[in-house]
Parts: sequence; C-alpha cells; structure tokens
Amino acid sequence: MTKILSTALIALAAIAGATTARADVRITEFMYQGANSGNREFFELTNISSTAVDINGWSYNDNNPNNPVSFGNFFGTLAANESIVLTEMTPDAFRTYWGLASTVRVFSIGGNSNLGSDDTINIYSSATQNAGTLVDSVTYSGTTRGISRNRPEGVTGQVVNAQFLNASVGDAYGSAFAPTSPADLGNPGRYPFTATAAVPEPATWAMMIGGFALIGAAARRKRTVSFA
Repeated sequence: MTKILSTALIALAAIAGATTARADVRITEFMYQGANSGNREFFELTNISSTAVDINGWSYNDNNPNNPVSFGNFFGTLAANESIVLTEMTPDAFRTYWGLASTVRVFSIGGNSNLGSDDTINIYSSATQNAGTLVDSVTYSGTTRGISRNRPEGVTGQVVNAQFLNASVGDAYGSAFAPTSPADLGNPGRYPFTATAAVPEPATWAMMIGGFALIGAAARRKRTVSFA
C-alpha cells in the first residue's frame, strides 16, 4: 500500500506542478504594428513566478491553427520574473529600436502569424495546439498603433483585453517612448510586477481528486485481500 500511495502521490504532484508552472507564464504586453503603420508589432511573455519554467516545445499562433510558430526551443528555460519578446522585427533591430540591453531575449516571428488590428494571441505548451495545451490567450480589437497594452498588476489567470491598460509615459510599467523615430510607446522586455502564486486550474483539481479516489480504492482492495 505504501508503494502504491507514494507512486500515486508523486504522479499527482508532477501533474499539479507542471500545470502550475505553465500557468505562471503570461502575456504581459502587446502592441499591434507601430506608429505610422510600421511593422514593429510585438508581444511579451513573462514568468511571473519565483521559479524557472521550461518552455521548450512551446508554440504560438494568431488564431490561425494552420500557421503555428514554434519558439520555445529558442528560449529553453524562462527564469523567474524574466520577460521575453516575440516580434516581427529582427532581434537586433528590436533591441536597437527600444534601446534594450543585449540580455533581453527576443525571437523574430518574421512574416509568420503576424498580428492584425483585430486578432488573438495564443500561447501553447506544445507544437500541438489545442485546448489542452493552451497556456494563455488574449483577443483584442480597436488597439492604437504604436501604443502597447499591459497586463494589470497582481492578477492571476487569463486576462481579457478590456483589463489590459494602454501604456502612458511614466506609468507603473515604466513605459516611455522608444528613443528611435517614429517613437512607439511601451516597455517591452520588462514586466515590473510579480503576481501571486498561481492556483491549479479546475481540470488539475479534478485529476487530483480522481487520483486520491483511486488511491482510496486501491487501499480498500488491499484490505479486502489481506483479510480474506
């Protein structure tokens, strides 16, 4: 019984840990194109937890499942509180435009799954993109070119577009105009807030409860055999 219980608990802990870690990576900022219709769109992902998260194998799409973009292997592990950027620009051009340090990790999506004025950003924990691997998503419309939108502070779980806040000079996100003309407004590469610990998703709780039920059933069966 002890061996059965230990094995089951280890498996359940692994499931809960993987789901919680996945939930700690969130879309924290995004911008459609740029001022004067420049092709400088980007979105930022941040590990809002205090532990590193392995994002190998992760992928993205803009609500077009036929055009997935794999990016996780490029980054590997996302450090605690680290922000990364996916953009239409090349990494060097993006860092130069925003005046970012070389330590800010940037991935170019090039011409793949580029964001439209009304679009969706979907992040998946696998190259297989479905509801089971969906990590985070935001659907937006009516955004202003050249002004980024930021995830609100201290909120856990998925956040809808209406909750995101437009960047403004000197805001709590440290937003500023890019030092290069035409100057977009935002703060890519750094999310200054850390959310509270993520709570396991309902599906995870269901698996855990089911697992404990199986453990109980196994224990009852063993007792039945022992006293037969």
